[in-house]
Amino acid sequence: MIKALFLLLLIVLTFPFCTEYEEGPYFSLRSKEKKVCQKWEVESVTDLQYDETYTSMYRDWEMEISVTGTYTKKIIYLDQVSSENGTWEFDGSKHIRFYYTKNNSNFLKKYEIIRLSKNEMWLRDDLEEIHYRN
Repeated sequence: MIKALFLLLLIVLTFPFCTEYEEGPYFSLRSKEKKVCQKWEVESVTDLQYDETYTSMYRDWEMEISVTGTYTKKIIYLDQVSSENGTWEFDGSKHIRFYYTKNNSNFLKKYEIIRLSKNEMWLRDDLEEIHYRN
């Protein structure tokens, strides 16, 4: 009985430290693929160089990530709507890569996933932190 209580106490005390991502969640039954592959709206973007967070200028920006390994991003800047199409993949357990072509040049954006839940995805690189919500 004491061994069982000790084991239960050990599990309860260490469980909160088992999160895969910096900002959680601590536990999920959904795979990271199922959480990522959906339509996201930008909630905020933080410029990490100047520590400034922007919300309204990214209103209506969207990204749809597909299980087929493709993504589409809708970008609105100065009332002009444009899109970015490309492919994506996980890079290990805590990073995601987006590949796209613009003006006949190929680009790669790699982000650290700092939060990934059913309703939120937070991505960070050296320049910015982007909070998505569905």
